Amino acid sequence: MKKMIIMASLVLGIGLLVFFMASIDSDLTFMRRLALMKESDQAILAKVAVEDNNAEIRREAIKRLNDQDVLGRLAIEDKADEVRKLAVESINDQVVLAKVATESKDYGVRKTAIDK
Repeated sequence: MKKMIIMASLVLGIGLLVFFMASIDSDLTFMRRLALMKESDQAILAKVAVEDNNAEIRREAIKRLNDQDVLGRLAIEDKADEVRKLAVESINDQVVLAKVATESKDYGVRKTAIDK
């Protein structure tokens, strides 16, 4: 299986590999994280950050994501504490921070937004 994934990454390229690997067993989280580390397409990063089932993968996408509105939505709505925290820490738009500070149900996220 791992040889097949390595071959697929060579043929498909790293960006497409992210989606290919999304359907493969979670044992391959490391490979998926590596693929995201090389990804620069903001649309792909946003899609992964919002839709992936694995919080570790969502966090990796957030590290490279620049879309302030998507980060704000993740800070307010994501089900994982660590994803919400990383998302609010990545926001630098004051309007988005104000929205997070007023709409988030997570005290820590609200406090981080206010402190920024």
